[in-house]
Amino acid sequence: MADITHGAWIKDGKAVDVVYQGGVKVYGRNLLTGTSGDLQTKQFTNSWNSGSQSTNGNYEIKLVKGQTYTYRAWLDNTNGSVNAFVNARFNPIGGSNYNLGNGTHINQGETGYSTLSITPSADGYVLLVTFAYGSPQTYSAVWKEEKLETGKMATPWSPAPEDILN
Repeated sequence: MADITHGAWIKDGKAVDVVYQGGVKVYGRNLLTGTSGDLQTKQFTNSWNSGSQSTNGNYEIKLVKGQTYTYRAWLDNTNGSVNAFVNARFNPIGGSNYNLGNGTHINQGETGYSTLSITPSADGYVLLVTFAYGSPQTYSAVWKEEKLETGKMATPWSPAPEDILN
């Protein structure tokens, strides 16, 4: 029997990838290490977003061709000047990154989850995540509960099992 340890499912000292209850996915393993349920803030200094100003830098997660992943983060846009959203890019190793899509828009003055499902078209890509807040030139991104999991459905935030087992 698997058990929950600080939000991550562990069985026999090893991470569980997915848990279903009554045929419904209730847990997906967070593939991102070092995420937090506490608010994080980062100052940006450009008018849009770029990989060099992503929240935690490039995630060194090699994504698998044809596998669907869902990324979700809770954004605080109460002080934003325009809509905020998650922006995912793929960065082929040794190549230029390209935009794969934008997540759910969080309206100016609101908070909520921005969610995006992505499916890479080739192997060897790493994920770049940025939060697009638009103008002005300097702004603060405020977020928590970043999670990347396999499949098309986002489940509640949990830490990566590696953050708990180490």
